[in-house]
Amino acid sequence: MEIKRYEEKYKDDVRFVCLNSNGPCKLNEKQQHLILTTYCDYFIEQEGNNCFVAVNKDDKAVGYILCAENYDKYKKIFRKEYLTRFRKIEISSRITAGVSSFFQAMYKRTTLLTCTSTFSPNISVWDSVTSWLMLCAKI
Repeated sequence: MEIKRYEEKYKDDVRFVCLNSNGPCKLNEKQQHLILTTYCDYFIEQEGNNCFVAVNKDDKAVGYILCAENYDKYKKIFRKEYLTRFRKIEISSRITAGVSSFFQAMYKRTTLLTCTSTFSPNISVWDSVTSWLMLCAKI
């Protein structure tokens, strides 16, 4: 496994990991939209230079770390461009996504950081955890 800076070519892989990090995705399309909009898309679309992927030998992203460099910028863009991705009738999705950004305000002075990974049977959990700890220590 290798750690690389995020590139656009990993977008589908990162979105897949986001939806499948707790096992095979069983969410409906609306739920997937909520998860990706709330926890993934802002970071890879707006902060790609601050994101990293763990790639396997086939150069497929199997894990990621997503970061926002500046909380105030994140909050402004997220509320303006990402909350509006939910139709007005999807009030519960808008509230859920909005509350998520509100709770992240507690960490305003630190970098917003999301780490997740899908574990392959060919990669031991210890190797994966060690890789993530080394990467998190470098940030």
